[in-house]
Amino acid sequence: MTYRSLYRKWRPQVFEEIVGQEVASRLLTNALKSGQINHAYLFCGPRGVGKTTTARILARSVNCAQGITAQPCGVCSSCIRIIEGNSLDCIEIDAASHRGIDDIRDLREKVKYSPIESRFKVYIIDEVHMLTTEAFNALLKTLEEPPAHAIFILATTEPHRLPDTILSRCLRINFNSIENEAMVQHLSKITNQEGFSIEEAALYLIAQKSAGSLRDAVSFLEQLMSWEEKRITYEHATLVLREVDQSDLDALFVLLSKGDCGMVLLKTNEWILRGLEPEDIARSLSQYFHSLLILSLIESPSPSGIAPQRIQILQEMVSPHPVLALRKILQRLQGLELEIRRSSHPQILLELALLDIIDLLANQQKSMDLTTSPERALAKEMSVPNKKSPISYSSLTNTQSVNAFDDEWQTILQRLKKRKISLYAFLQEAELREDSNSKLILAFGPNNRFHKESVERKENFQIIIDVLQEIRGKKCQLECVIDSSNNSDESEQIPSDETDHVVPNNYNNDKILINKADNNNNQVKPFLAAVEIFGGLVVEYSAIDDHLRIGWEETDFEKSDEGSPENAG
Repeated sequence: MTYRSLYRKWRPQVFEEIVGQEVASRLLTNALKSGQINHAYLFCGPRGVGKTTTARILARSVNCAQGITAQPCGVCSSCIRIIEGNSLDCIEIDAASHRGIDDIRDLREKVKYSPIESRFKVYIIDEVHMLTTEAFNALLKTLEEPPAHAIFILATTEPHRLPDTILSRCLRINFNSIENEAMVQHLSKITNQEGFSIEEAALYLIAQKSAGSLRDAVSFLEQLMSWEEKRITYEHATLVLREVDQSDLDALFVLLSKGDCGMVLLKTNEWILRGLEPEDIARSLSQYFHSLLILSLIESPSPSGIAPQRIQILQEMVSPHPVLALRKILQRLQGLELEIRRSSHPQILLELALLDIIDLLANQQKSMDLTTSPERALAKEMSVPNKKSPISYSSLTNTQSVNAFDDEWQTILQRLKKRKISLYAFLQEAELREDSNSKLILAFGPNNRFHKESVERKENFQIIIDVLQEIRGKKCQLECVIDSSNNSDESEQIPSDETDHVVPNNYNNDKILINKADNNNNQVKPFLAAVEIFGGLVVEYSAIDDHLRIGWEETDFEKSDEGSPENAG
């Protein structure tokens, strides 16, 4: 068998050839030059980034015939046997299949004997986190006080699963994921040496699909080389690697922006008929919208991980869309790949996600139209009759209430959610605004007077002031108001003493209306106070008089998962 896989053929043989691990290479190189050889090393990092390869180079460095060196010769008998994998003094153990206490006992018996043909006896234990608890305990004493001729190199992708007693006895070296740029350069070097030519877009596609694993990237490149073509094009790469073509993704994004639901579904069905799985499409969509979000947030002319020829195209496409819309789309796509994998109807889940994206883009476009069109803003302001309220807030622009503080308001809500869950529930119906004097205003709708009164309580109000100071770095003036500009007709028809209370139902994001005209105020207030104090969720409410007479003991409540009675009170 003469053929060797590319990842084996191009495995680094010296520290300088290791791609993307400059920190780890320098640490080990300096240690070898100074003669500071540790008895136990722990290599941590994702799969396919060079942990086992570095361990083998380290084993050759300490056992080379030239002496302990950072540049093993590669031609002496010790180096050659380690490279070929038949050295008697470099023992590689797969902890995934040799994870029991008997395997470690056997290791403890053999480690006592001196090396047969080398300077050190090196044990490379790969996937060490797979060892059982008993095996770790058996290894502990040997790892703590090993013989002078023994060196242990433990490699793992999950260091958090190792006992602290093991971690504290090893010199830990972290390996990072390989950057796309470094991966593209290395893949380009391989293709040139193998007599192939490949388009740069195809190289970036391989790097993106590899997700930081160089071994995976070389394996993908080997698949493309099996296409029986000396020139690898981007179209071949998308076909072999089961990825959606970038031009097709651009076309889909245009359809999503236009809200053309029918064409979006037809495009998706076309991809599936072509042989792509819904899971592959979901992964491509996530990577695509992630690139769009990066371009919209970073001002760098050439963000890392995106092909240079694609940057200008994506910037032109993403410019009309706000960052908030892209964030919500990416949040919707997160987890979709896993849901599709578990579903018996994956195509339906994908189509529903695409329709949700259309709704998100449409809603954001409506918000932008309201805030950017002076005629619409003026028409809306003129349609609202003058109020007799001593303070007029109609001069606050929609830009301030919708876009400028949306991100900040979400941050404030999440911080308040941790402080007091009931206060977070009351603020779900509020909007954060700012007037010309930099005073912050919490605007509630005409049907949310109960929320406003609850927020204005001294202890709740002070919590909001504290959170605002933490986020803005200064004390802020805060005022709660009722803004009926969005629903002026209804607010005029309903007298102030019969305004509906709105109790937020966190279970399904609906509203339960409790009308003062139908219920005795003395009965309603204790019920609402109990919901606030205990952070409860209103599952069902009935205004039938018989139900009110028997009291609230038969009404079911569900405690929120977000907090506890201590946090709620």
